[in-house]
Amino acid sequence: MQRHLVVLSAFLLLALAGSPGRAADAGDAAAKVAPVFAGLEGAFVLHDVGKKADIVHYNPELAAQRLSPYSTFKIWNTLIGLDTGAISGLDFRLEWDPEKYPPEDFWPESWKRGHDLASAFQNSVVWYYREVASRVGAGQMGWMLRRIGYGNADISGGIDRFWLNSTLQISPDEQVELLTRLVRGEMPFTQRDLDILRTIMTAGGKPGVYVLRGKTGAGPAPDGEGAIGWFVGYLEKHDGTYTFATLLRGPDYPSIADKRIPATQDALKRLGLIEE
Repeated sequence: MQRHLVVLSAFLLLALAGSPGRAADAGDAAAKVAPVFAGLEGAFVLHDVGKKADIVHYNPELAAQRLSPYSTFKIWNTLIGLDTGAISGLDFRLEWDPEKYPPEDFWPESWKRGHDLASAFQNSVVWYYREVASRVGAGQMGWMLRRIGYGNADISGGIDRFWLNSTLQISPDEQVELLTRLVRGEMPFTQRDLDILRTIMTAGGKPGVYVLRGKTGAGPAPDGEGAIGWFVGYLEKHDGTYTFATLLRGPDYPSIADKRIPATQDALKRLGLIEE
């Protein structure tokens, strides 16, 4: 009887400690992607949707920190806009009103014109999505964010800017969790709306091998020191789908702007998920 109790206790201790193999695998994966972030402060979370398991959790402390989503919120602003009818479809067009949305110094020339949904998403046109959010309205927007469990779901910063260095906050961990549920079909959106989003999220790939879908975002860091930059989305392959969130922090926007997507691609290459 005593021998059985000893064996059972050992088994329970192993169960509580988790799988040594899985812990080693996770550590190996983090070590593989670590060189991507040499000289950079960043976090990277990668989840295997089919196996329902994290592959990489690089810098878990930063990955758990809630920050402004900035333009990564365009993923959800698009879906909510489509769901509520504020956006009619892929060809939904808005003309730029410079009196309502006066240009700012940092605006690229591509923002200073009318856009349809695809071009607004691909060019990350802030005024277009401010208008979409306004048409959705605070009541429906707040209800939908609570329904899908988006970060702190706080839109008190204003219906047309709550995601822009304001009250809405989400962590890299939460970004991946939401995208995983989205890819699994566990969100309250129609297949038509998901197909539209899938089309406009295309961010690269290799025909017949893989497709990378995602959205960038960037802006001031929460403490006012430097900037943060996001790239979140998912990798589609014939043998699986992987959701990810990349977060970089630097002294200013130019120092991280062109590194978000390449850093993600480099990490995926080092893990053997995409080809050189």
